[in-house]
Amino acid sequence: MSQHKECLQKMHRAEFKRTLQESKTIRRMNAIQNPKVRAAMKLLYSPIAIVKNEGNIRTLLKESARSRSKSYFPYLEMCISSKCTLRCKYCSNLMPCYEDPQDISVDVLKESFDRLMSICDKVSMFQILGGETFLCKNLPEILEYVLRYPQIKEISIPTNGTIMIRDEQLLELMKNPRVIVNVSDYGFGHPAELCAFLKSKGIRVRQMPEEWKDYGNTEKRNRSRTELTRQFAECGMVCKSLLNGKLFACPRSSHGNATGCIPAASGDFLDFLDEGSPVTKQQLIDFYYRDEPVAACDHCDHGTMVEKAVPAGRDQLPKI
Repeated sequence: MSQHKECLQKMHRAEFKRTLQESKTIRRMNAIQNPKVRAAMKLLYSPIAIVKNEGNIRTLLKESARSRSKSYFPYLEMCISSKCTLRCKYCSNLMPCYEDPQDISVDVLKESFDRLMSICDKVSMFQILGGETFLCKNLPEILEYVLRYPQIKEISIPTNGTIMIRDEQLLELMKNPRVIVNVSDYGFGHPAELCAFLKSKGIRVRQMPEEWKDYGNTEKRNRSRTELTRQFAECGMVCKSLLNGKLFACPRSSHGNATGCIPAASGDFLDFLDEGSPVTKQQLIDFYYRDEPVAACDHCDHGTMVEKAVPAGRDQLPKI
């Protein structure tokens, strides 16, 4: 599937350069003593800061990191299915690793999502994804549910362009101005036709870039703590992934844990289904703006000099 961070890097390159000029130097950010403020500023000045129209972004982030009075998050995502029409060799979300792809239980999705939103004051972009998102038979119900939360500014639905949408209820829901469908062209299906069809229905569409990054296999790299900390900072720390009721630092961590490819330590996620220990707003803020790497970092090349650019989705693994 398309790698969201790379897309946002290209879409907001001009904004990123402008913000970097304002910040003067990356070294100045690294000199900030408060770790939460430092993490918030790194997030602010990263290309994924898609909140360029938020005039008070700096204030919100600083409030979130310093006083915990606001929980503001530029990006969160929720996986609703591991089913996919493709088996992309460089899938950053590890979909080919699933032996028995399934839709996530709607009850699990709703309960964990409700608890997450109860401690979120604002989310700039919330992404609903798979796998191939439009394979999930419960997508209309899930999208309708997510739209109930006004603190979500934009709802993104990615697709690889291999499925034509015919569900009238879903098409009607996607007309909501907060919804945008991100269509990728991997050389399969009919993405151009899908884009034209969605636009004709009054649905916002964004065409995604045709380049990914190769994060490498899931084997352990045995990097030093210093290397992992540097890697985690370079990664961007923004793709928080809600899967099976748990919020992970990134999709590599969530799907690696779900498939058994990558072990996850207890501090690598927040469990929103744990009745005995409900997640607090401060815990969520601390987790989102953390400086510490997770176990998945040592099973990934993103944020290192090793990763390389690859064609998006063009290389497919053989079917099982």
